[in-house]
Amino acid sequence: MTVSPSPPCYTGSIVNHPSLRRPGAWLLVPVVLAACATKPRPPVYNLWGHARVAVVQFSNASQDAALAGEVRDAVVAELKRLDAVPVADAPSPSAGSASPWTDADWRRGIAEATGCDLLLVGSVANYRESLAAEEPKRVKSRLSYGSRWGWADLGTAHLDCVLRLVDAKTGAVVWSRAVPGDGKQGRWTELGWPGDTSSAPAEGWDALKAAAAPPPPAPGADGLLRGVEPLVTAARADAIAEVIRTVSSDFVGRDGWEPPSRPSAAGAVPAAAGGTPAP
Repeated sequence: MTVSPSPPCYTGSIVNHPSLRRPGAWLLVPVVLAACATKPRPPVYNLWGHARVAVVQFSNASQDAALAGEVRDAVVAELKRLDAVPVADAPSPSAGSASPWTDADWRRGIAEATGCDLLLVGSVANYRESLAAEEPKRVKSRLSYGSRWGWADLGTAHLDCVLRLVDAKTGAVVWSRAVPGDGKQGRWTELGWPGDTSSAPAEGWDALKAAAAPPPPAPGADGLLRGVEPLVTAARADAIAEVIRTVSSDFVGRDGWEPPSRPSAAGAVPAAAGGTPAP
């Protein structure tokens, strides 16, 4: 069988191309452009077509004791929003097991209890946060022609997660992703110092800052500011949201890709269609 070559795709200027000087040649332009259209791209890993994914309780090696549970809850919510595969809860692995998916009996028990053919395991390896106050400065007012004095507080949060999808039958890792998350939140506080004055008060800013806002809160019992300082709490939420966006992007097709239909028979576990498992 002879396969005809694909139409050429012109990526530069085509106005002066010799083939377009013939009468009626411009009628071919839509055909050429259609041939150059972007092809649908399947997800990095395709969840459609699987029977069910069971999400295991995430392990936590960070200082933030609640973080792994919150990340897991956010992942579960996103999987349910995507609606690519039914989602189930899975019991925690044995304490001290760094790679629980290698335990065939454990996998078999979860598969029998939940009807899953995929396991999602995850861990939070690191969390750090910061709160810093910039030096007071004079800025132009947006609502008038004058200036005003104030300072900015900046709260940041960073976390590192590792997520894996595991074949419940074989224990093979079919998708994995190391996912960092970063969040940043700022707050501006005005000072009671004339905006038409270009220099700082001779006695410094301490008294004016104390009158403008309360002092920063002390860390909690775990040494963290999340939960007690709104800026850091919001930055932490942003970091978790970034992790979820990154993970979700691997399970979504692009450029018009359409997922296959779900299996019609209850409990059927066909192979995933399309997509390329990550290393």
